[in-house]
Amino acid sequence: AWRAFFLSLILQVTLIAFLGHTLLSQSVETPPNQMLVFWCLCGFVALLSGFVLGKYSARLGFWESYALSAASFVIFGLHLAIGWPKLMGLPAVGELAYVEAVYNSTPGLRLLGSMWQHYFLLTCMLSFLLNILGGSLAFIFFPKGYGWQPSFKLEWEIGRQYLKAQKQSGANSTATVAILGIGLGVAALLIVTALMSGYQQEIEDRLLSTNAHLVLQKYGIDFVEYDAMTKKVEALDEVIAATPFTFNEAMLSAREKSFSVLLKGLDPSTAHKVTSVAANICVPAEKTCTPIEDSQVSSILGEMLDTQNKLPQIIVGIQLFRKLGLDIGDTLKLTTPVGIAGARGNAPRRIAFRLAGAFRSGMHEFDSRLVYVNYQSAQHLMGLGQAVNGLEMRIASPQNAPAIGEQALSAVGRYPYRVTDWRELNHGIFTALQLQKIVMFLVLTFIIIVAAFNVASTLFMAVVAKNREIAVLKAIGAHDATIMKIFVLEGWILGL
Repeated sequence: AWRAFFLSLILQVTLIAFLGHTLLSQSVETPPNQMLVFWCLCGFVALLSGFVLGKYSARLGFWESYALSAASFVIFGLHLAIGWPKLMGLPAVGELAYVEAVYNSTPGLRLLGSMWQHYFLLTCMLSFLLNILGGSLAFIFFPKGYGWQPSFKLEWEIGRQYLKAQKQSGANSTATVAILGIGLGVAALLIVTALMSGYQQEIEDRLLSTNAHLVLQKYGIDFVEYDAMTKKVEALDEVIAATPFTFNEAMLSAREKSFSVLLKGLDPSTAHKVTSVAANICVPAEKTCTPIEDSQVSSILGEMLDTQNKLPQIIVGIQLFRKLGLDIGDTLKLTTPVGIAGARGNAPRRIAFRLAGAFRSGMHEFDSRLVYVNYQSAQHLMGLGQAVNGLEMRIASPQNAPAIGEQALSAVGRYPYRVTDWRELNHGIFTALQLQKIVMFLVLTFIIIVAAFNVASTLFMAVVAKNREIAVLKAIGAHDATIMKIFVLEGWILGL
């Protein structure tokens, strides 16, 4: 039914494109309530286009619905992945603000966030189901050659008697088992997916308490203009704060113990605005580490990373603190792993530090290896001069970090600078979590598919078992829509 297919395709594409352009803002972040309205309206458009397809094809157009979903998938998939303005070669200048936004970042990433592929695929599957539902409604209420037929009185009476007969014959138990199978399958899917999502969210929260959302670095080791770069990135609307940092490996030694550590140099005045490093500081005890009060968060880093008794101070992870077996105020030493040019030639540099406290991030890797010092002390130890390793940034929308990173890179002039977001910094962890989540989702989806086939087979067998009754009804004048309504009612009951 080509006429019905093209009419439905034009309707679906036009309305969804209009809704997307009207409802979704052109900023980096779209309000959640606006996104909810957009998804609901998209579902209504899919239902409407399926209804139009069924009305003008005068049948249940399964093949037309497949083709409609495939065409919409290609059209909107290309736009979200690349952007039709870019594909058509439209200029990215002038009054075409939307075209310019498409060129600056991927439309899917900008409009729907970093999970846009998942949202898009889920929407395509749901739109196909809604197309089928809309087509069946059109077939039922507008039977071919009979016009508008809203009445269900006769069909409900026959369907009710039929369901009674099923209960008496025991055939209804098959439907009950099928319903329970779908219920258990969906419950298992929701529980496991929720647990995996919660676990992933917990990992993200712990990582972001120690790591920044974005990191700006420079090719080479001469990043000395960090003050100017800080002002440029903080001028962006989405950037909340930025702070310089150093990050190197070192050898920590105390008494007869030595450990390889990750040495991070912080600016005490701004580091607490970018990460939760200050909030993670705690008062260590034998088996616990009591968090500090919220009122101390803004000043604690300045106090604990300041020089005391002519010695720079250091904060270590709680696991490392217990391995060292030291008390607050004891002295330990940091040694560079490679030679640093100085008066004695290229020799490792060693500096004594005063143990000021401990922190607990909740990540074993950080709590057992990471240590914090003032970035100026780290510059002196590592022979960096006035240079730092980069700038850490906190942004308003962590899920849109790639798009905001592009903005920050453009603000600083791109090369020789580069921007890395928090997902890239922890790529291995998130890849493993994502694969685990996908595998669990697929395994549990098969449970639901098997249960769904049970429901479908119940409905098929119901039709086959009633062949003679259907023939009698059609012989006395019942049209196809009447027969369809009877079994659709049963399907609705099973589905609900």
